[in-house]
Amino acid sequence: MLHAGGGWAWITVQGKVVDQDAQSRPVRMIGVARDITTERRAREELQHLAQLLQLAFDAILVWTPEGGIEFWNHGAELQYGYAATDALGRHPNELLKTEFLVPEAVKDRALETAGLWRGELLHTTCDGRRITVNAVMQRVGNGVGRVLEITHDVSEAKAYEARLLEREQELIRS
Repeated sequence: MLHAGGGWAWITVQGKVVDQDAQSRPVRMIGVARDITTERRAREELQHLAQLLQLAFDAILVWTPEGGIEFWNHGAELQYGYAATDALGRHPNELLKTEFLVPEAVKDRALETAGLWRGELLHTTCDGRRITVNAVMQRVGNGVGRVLEITHDVSEAKAYEARLLEREQELIRS
Protein backbone atom coordinates (compact mmCIF):
# COMPACT_ATOMS: atom_id res chain seq x y z
CA MET A 1 0.00 0.00 0.00
CA LEU A 2 1.25 3.49 -0.83
CA HIS A 3 1.11 5.95 2.08
CA ALA A 4 -0.11 9.49 1.46
CA GLY A 5 3.44 10.63 2.29
CA GLY A 6 4.82 8.53 -0.55
CA GLY A 7 6.28 5.58 1.34
CA TRP A 8 5.28 1.97 0.84
CA ALA A 9 3.89 -0.25 3.59
CA TRP A 10 3.01 -3.91 3.84
CA ILE A 11 -0.47 -4.46 5.25
CA THR A 12 -2.67 -7.40 6.03
CA VAL A 13 -6.43 -7.07 5.62
CA GLN A 14 -9.25 -9.19 7.01
CA GLY A 15 -12.87 -8.53 6.18
CA LYS A 16 -16.33 -10.00 6.50
CA VAL A 17 -19.55 -9.36 4.64
CA VAL A 18 -22.26 -8.30 7.11
CA ASP A 19 -25.06 -7.45 4.69
CA GLN A 20 -25.98 -8.63 1.18
CA ASP A 21 -28.52 -7.52 -1.43
CA ALA A 22 -31.14 -9.75 -3.08
CA GLN A 23 -28.53 -11.12 -5.54
CA SER A 24 -26.13 -12.06 -2.67
CA ARG A 25 -23.75 -9.23 -3.51
CA PRO A 26 -21.98 -7.59 -0.57
CA VAL A 27 -23.61 -4.34 0.49
CA ARG A 28 -21.86 -3.77 3.77
CA MET A 29 -18.57 -5.16 5.09
CA ILE A 30 -16.44 -4.71 8.13
CA GLY A 31 -12.73 -5.17 8.15
CA VAL A 32 -9.42 -4.53 9.77
CA ALA A 33 -6.17 -3.50 8.10
CA ARG A 34 -2.91 -3.82 9.99
CA ASP A 35 0.49 -2.41 9.03
CA ILE A 36 2.96 -5.32 9.07
CA THR A 37 5.90 -3.43 7.54
CA THR A 38 8.05 -3.74 10.68
CA GLU A 39 7.41 -7.48 11.01
CA ARG A 40 8.04 -8.01 7.29
CA ARG A 41 11.36 -6.13 7.41
CA ALA A 42 12.41 -8.05 10.53
CA ARG A 43 11.62 -11.37 8.81
CA GLU A 44 13.59 -10.32 5.73
CA GLU A 45 16.54 -9.29 7.94
CA LEU A 46 16.45 -12.66 9.72
CA GLN A 47 16.43 -14.43 6.36
CA HIS A 48 19.40 -12.32 5.26
CA LEU A 49 21.32 -13.15 8.46
CA ALA A 50 20.53 -16.87 8.05
CA GLN A 51 21.91 -16.70 4.50
CA LEU A 52 25.12 -15.10 5.84
CA LEU A 53 25.47 -17.85 8.48
CA GLN A 54 25.15 -20.41 5.69
CA LEU A 55 28.12 -18.79 3.91
CA ALA A 56 30.49 -18.97 6.91
CA PHE A 57 33.48 -21.28 6.48
CA ASP A 58 33.41 -22.48 10.09
CA ALA A 59 30.87 -25.07 11.14
CA ILE A 60 27.91 -23.38 12.81
CA LEU A 61 25.21 -25.45 14.41
CA VAL A 62 22.39 -24.89 16.86
CA TRP A 63 21.21 -27.82 18.93
CA THR A 64 19.19 -28.75 21.98
CA PRO A 65 20.01 -31.59 24.37
CA GLU A 66 16.53 -33.10 23.85
CA GLY A 67 15.85 -32.40 20.18
CA GLY A 68 19.25 -32.52 18.55
CA ILE A 69 20.57 -30.32 15.75
CA GLU A 70 18.19 -27.59 14.54
CA PHE A 71 20.61 -25.63 12.32
CA TRP A 72 23.58 -26.93 10.29
CA ASN A 73 25.30 -24.48 7.96
CA HIS A 74 27.22 -25.06 4.74
CA GLY A 75 30.53 -24.74 6.66
CA ALA A 76 29.46 -27.73 8.78
CA GLU A 77 28.66 -29.68 5.61
CA LEU A 78 32.14 -28.94 4.25
CA GLN A 79 33.96 -29.63 7.53
CA TYR A 80 32.16 -32.82 8.48
CA GLY A 81 30.81 -34.16 5.18
CA TYR A 82 27.21 -34.54 6.38
CA ALA A 83 24.43 -32.78 4.50
CA ALA A 84 22.07 -30.76 6.69
CA THR A 85 19.32 -33.30 5.99
CA ASP A 86 21.52 -36.02 7.54
CA ALA A 87 22.45 -33.92 10.58
CA LEU A 88 19.16 -32.28 11.57
CA GLY A 89 17.47 -33.92 14.54
CA ARG A 90 20.56 -35.87 15.60
CA HIS A 91 22.59 -34.99 18.68
CA PRO A 92 25.98 -33.57 17.64
CA ASN A 93 27.92 -35.77 20.09
CA GLU A 94 26.32 -38.89 18.59
CA LEU A 95 26.68 -37.76 14.96
CA LEU A 96 30.30 -36.63 15.30
CA LYS A 97 31.38 -39.21 17.91
CA THR A 98 32.58 -36.33 20.08
CA GLU A 99 35.50 -36.97 22.37
CA PHE A 100 35.99 -34.32 25.04
CA LEU A 101 39.55 -33.53 26.10
CA VAL A 102 38.14 -32.40 29.47
CA PRO A 103 35.29 -34.11 31.28
CA GLU A 104 31.98 -33.33 29.57
CA ALA A 105 30.60 -32.30 32.96
CA VAL A 106 33.04 -29.35 32.91
CA LYS A 107 31.52 -28.16 29.62
CA ASP A 108 27.98 -28.68 30.94
CA ARG A 109 28.74 -26.75 34.14
CA ALA A 110 30.29 -23.86 32.17
CA LEU A 111 27.22 -23.64 29.92
CA GLU A 112 24.90 -23.68 32.94
CA THR A 113 26.80 -21.10 34.98
CA ALA A 114 28.57 -18.79 32.51
CA GLY A 115 26.57 -19.63 29.40
CA LEU A 116 29.80 -20.19 27.47
CA TRP A 117 32.39 -22.93 26.98
CA ARG A 118 35.53 -22.92 24.81
CA GLY A 119 37.85 -25.80 24.20
CA GLU A 120 39.13 -28.49 21.88
CA LEU A 121 37.13 -31.52 20.82
CA LEU A 122 37.84 -34.56 18.72
CA HIS A 123 35.21 -35.24 16.07
CA THR A 124 34.75 -37.91 13.42
CA THR A 125 33.80 -36.81 9.92
CA CYS A 126 31.36 -38.59 7.62
CA ASP A 127 34.26 -40.42 5.93
CA GLY A 128 35.70 -41.60 9.27
CA ARG A 129 38.57 -39.11 9.68
CA ARG A 130 39.28 -37.90 13.22
CA ILE A 131 39.74 -34.14 13.39
CA THR A 132 40.59 -31.75 16.20
CA VAL A 133 38.38 -28.67 16.40
CA ASN A 134 38.42 -25.50 18.42
CA ALA A 135 34.87 -25.19 19.69
CA VAL A 136 32.88 -22.38 21.20
CA MET A 137 29.50 -23.25 22.68
CA GLN A 138 27.16 -20.55 23.88
CA ARG A 139 23.84 -20.94 25.59
CA VAL A 140 21.00 -19.25 23.72
CA GLY A 141 18.11 -18.08 25.89
CA ASN A 142 17.40 -19.17 29.46
CA GLY A 143 18.69 -22.44 30.83
CA VAL A 144 20.68 -24.72 28.55
CA GLY A 145 17.73 -25.06 26.13
CA ARG A 146 19.58 -24.18 22.92
CA VAL A 147 23.29 -24.11 22.24
CA LEU A 148 25.03 -22.22 19.46
CA GLU A 149 28.20 -24.14 18.58
CA ILE A 150 30.92 -22.92 16.25
CA THR A 151 33.84 -25.21 15.43
CA HIS A 152 36.99 -24.73 13.38
CA ASP A 153 39.17 -27.61 12.20
CA VAL A 154 42.68 -27.19 13.63
CA SER A 155 43.95 -30.66 12.71
CA GLU A 156 46.60 -29.40 10.29
CA ALA A 157 47.88 -26.85 12.80
CA LYS A 158 48.04 -29.55 15.49
CA ALA A 159 49.98 -31.88 13.17
CA TYR A 160 52.37 -29.07 12.26
CA GLU A 161 52.85 -28.23 15.94
CA ALA A 162 53.60 -31.90 16.70
CA ARG A 163 56.20 -32.00 13.89
CA LEU A 164 57.86 -28.85 15.25
CA LEU A 165 58.01 -30.29 18.75
CA GLU A 166 59.44 -33.52 17.39
CA ARG A 167 62.07 -31.60 15.42
CA GLU A 168 62.90 -29.55 18.50
CA GLN A 169 63.44 -32.75 20.54
CA GLU A 170 65.71 -34.12 17.78
CA LEU A 171 67.80 -30.98 17.88
CA ILE A 172 68.04 -31.11 21.69
CA ARG A 173 69.21 -34.76 21.57
CA SER A 174 71.88 -34.07 18.95
